[in-house]
Amino acid sequence: MELIRRENTYLKYADKFKMKFHHHFDGEILVIQKRGEDILELFGAHNHDVIGTKIQLGIIRKPPGVNSFHDLPSDIPFKANVEMKYGLGVVKKTNTSSFFPRNWDIKRVKEEIAIVYEGMLKSGKEFKFTNNKFKSMDSSNSFLIQIEFDELGNLTSAYPIVN
Repeated sequence: MELIRRENTYLKYADKFKMKFHHHFDGEILVIQKRGEDILELFGAHNHDVIGTKIQLGIIRKPPGVNSFHDLPSDIPFKANVEMKYGLGVVKKTNTSSFFPRNWDIKRVKEEIAIVYEGMLKSGKEFKFTNNKFKSMDSSNSFLIQIEFDELGNLTSAYPIVN
């Protein structure tokens, strides 16, 4: 029953993922001005499906004591250092990235995000900024998911809150 609910909720909001979502979720490098200098910075990078192809996983910070992606427990989000190849070099993300559980494929991740999105719509709050945020629990009530979206409701990012 829960699987059907997740799938139906995703199908209802699938178009909200199309415009901007994967740019940030998969990781993007932007040129930032710092002290008058152009600096490359990595942002986003929350999609463990692109580890090894687009991003490289560094040290796993949470849960503690886990040294390998394959050793991560099922259904538990995690936090790790990441980096992305850029030209002949590598850009390391300044902050750690939080990732959805390793056993969740991109379909499951999007279903969970869609459930949070639906909760945001049902909340009755107004979101009229270019970068809006909303948090809610995943479908199993195990951890918070934060979604980010623009003033038109297009999802721009999402990630689990890992404390």
